[in-house]
Amino acid sequence: MAVITNDFKRMALRKLYDDASDVTNRYYIGIGKSEPWNDAETVPTPTGSIRDDRLARQGLQSIKSAANLSFVVSRYNWTSGTIYNAWDDNDLTVGANPYYIITEDNRVYMCVQEARNASGTQTASTVKPTHIDPLKAVKTADGYKWKYLYTVLSINASAYLSANFLPVRLADSTETGTGAEQYAVQDAAVRGQILGIKVINGGTGYSSTPTVTITGNGTGATATAYVTGGVVTHIFLDSDADSAMAMGRGYDFAGVTISGGSPTTAASARAVVGDIYGAGIGADPRNDLRSTSLMFNAKPDGIEEGNFYVGGQDFRQVVLIQDPVDSNGSAITSTTANASKYLVADDAAEAGGFANDALITGVSSNAQARFVANAADKIYIVQNDSTGYNAFTTGETVSGNAAGGGTQNATLLSGRLNYENTYQPNGKILYIDNRAAVVRDSGQTEDIKVVITI
Repeated sequence: MAVITNDFKRMALRKLYDDASDVTNRYYIGIGKSEPWNDAETVPTPTGSIRDDRLARQGLQSIKSAANLSFVVSRYNWTSGTIYNAWDDNDLTVGANPYYIITEDNRVYMCVQEARNASGTQTASTVKPTHIDPLKAVKTADGYKWKYLYTVLSINASAYLSANFLPVRLADSTETGTGAEQYAVQDAAVRGQILGIKVINGGTGYSSTPTVTITGNGTGATATAYVTGGVVTHIFLDSDADSAMAMGRGYDFAGVTISGGSPTTAASARAVVGDIYGAGIGADPRNDLRSTSLMFNAKPDGIEEGNFYVGGQDFRQVVLIQDPVDSNGSAITSTTANASKYLVADDAAEAGGFANDALITGVSSNAQARFVANAADKIYIVQNDSTGYNAFTTGETVSGNAAGGGTQNATLLSGRLNYENTYQPNGKILYIDNRAAVVRDSGQTEDIKVVITI
């Protein structure tokens, strides 16, 4: 049996982040696939096959730079009455009861100690954490202890905060305001703290409270056992007068010994060591929150300098494409680009008379294509496996459904396929998302978020 470790996932994700952050590398979000999936508009699941890739390129309409990107994690809002788990070094995922939350103030906290009653049963959180303390975890009145990590910046909330995802980042020493608050947390991080004690076996027959001793290569962590009915129900780290937990420091490893109390059978427990990659909790929230996802964001606004289609045209597919090139083989560096092929008609009115997604047919060549849009005498089209790839003929008439009903005809000044900006077979498609139709108009802005999870 084997497993890909979180270290590997984190390394791969950060390489992608560094690559996408390098201005010499160009990542774009593209939209396409204007024609229906089928009569029932059943959205298929993409397979990532070579054919999927080819069809996505052929259906591509427009692209916009995805220069904005961020690490993200699943979003969990603090809600009164919810049970939250404490962070555990034995967990790989967040689990059914999340260990971190975001409040309506956009502050992000990590639970380092859950609340429990006398019998050791976890109880719900009823007091929202509000503190901004760079040094310690703070206990709320309901018994939970929360470590403040950061506040989501307004600019990051606009780009990356969604119903399902929460942005996570590193702050630097030059920042002010909420960024400076986060940097203070990072700067104050303590390596090798003990974040908690997990009871493995509560034992039986304890007639008094046993002593808990934490051993290892660090110092300063102390804890107290709680006994009900002769059983050790839970062990909490000690707290001083201002609710800071006695986590100690410098532990790379730690053991827990439970002694005394005259048990029938002895209890056992393990330490939760918070030496998160040698930096300590709060030093890098991407590690604290176990981020294995990147979000790319683009917001196409209306026609985007004429490169995006409106007027009722729609799209059903979103792609992430790396390093597209134009029809001359040169790198696309503009913010937006048109990705469609086009034919040239001898009359602009004829070129614009077709219905969206109309199947147009060359009368003499019998070539077929789907009408996407027009600009003056240009007829933007898509050819794919369903239309075939036959060539149109210069001077022939093409015919298809008209926008107002009936049939529309146009005479081709040129039957040669032209590319507006991007040359579709080039560039690496890294992500394909199939979805229900999204109709665009001139006053519309889409907020497209592409999430890559490793």
